[in-house]
Amino acid sequence: MIQEKPVIDLKKISVIFDTKNGDFLAVDRVSLEVIAGEFICLLGPSGCGKSTVLNAIAGFEPYIGTISVLGNPVFGPGPERGMVFQQPNLFPWRTVRGNISHGPRMRGKSKEEVTHITDDLMGMVGLTNFSNSYPHMLSGGMQQRVALARALANEPKILLMDEPFGALDAQTRSIMQEHLLSIWTRLNTTIVFVTHDVEEAIFLADRVFIMTASPGRIKSNFSVDLDRPRDMKTLNSRTFLKLRQHCLEEIREESVRAFSQQGII
Repeated sequence: MIQEKPVIDLKKISVIFDTKNGDFLAVDRVSLEVIAGEFICLLGPSGCGKSTVLNAIAGFEPYIGTISVLGNPVFGPGPERGMVFQQPNLFPWRTVRGNISHGPRMRGKSKEEVTHITDDLMGMVGLTNFSNSYPHMLSGGMQQRVALARALANEPKILLMDEPFGALDAQTRSIMQEHLLSIWTRLNTTIVFVTHDVEEAIFLADRVFIMTASPGRIKSNFSVDLDRPRDMKTLNSRTFLKLRQHCLEEIREESVRAFSQQGII
């Protein structure tokens, strides 16, 4: 059997920050592989380096080691990688249509192509009726849907998501998770998703990578053996609850270690 070549390949990457107190090792020799179309989650306690790893893949963070995306070394951002942050960071002076169409227009797409891409994505995220609305007129969940559509408008092969639903209320967050899975199924985009929410990670991912407290290392990883499509019933399945307990135990262990390092306990 021929093993599929990874579209994202990290080999022993480390990230060191220069602080007023000297060098700070944020991420220590992290290695992982992601195959095309896979949905993986990086999970761990606050400050464990999840977002730092994501930023390194995005090309925003200098690193030691090797990162390749689609077979090419990462030296900076690239159009094959789309990024969605916790805050939507939309252009406040542009409408929903204007925000989503910005990328294709900057890439020199024709007017007809821009319209087609924008209309398709507005329909995909359920915002066709809000095409002329400005960000301040939208709820937090709607703004995040615009941010997702804006990232997808550049047709990235890989979508990097940094706690994109972290600022949403529980009900909106749940709806957005299901919505994201629906879009991912349709587009077959490779997704790397950062979260500190155990249930979110298990519900979304094909595989979950649990990170240690600082410095961030890969503590463990596991495949999520849950059928797709997933819905709210998935949360009550025996497999889901077993995986949830496993994650909680591993993360608690790391959180206790982090508190101990800080002299809190």
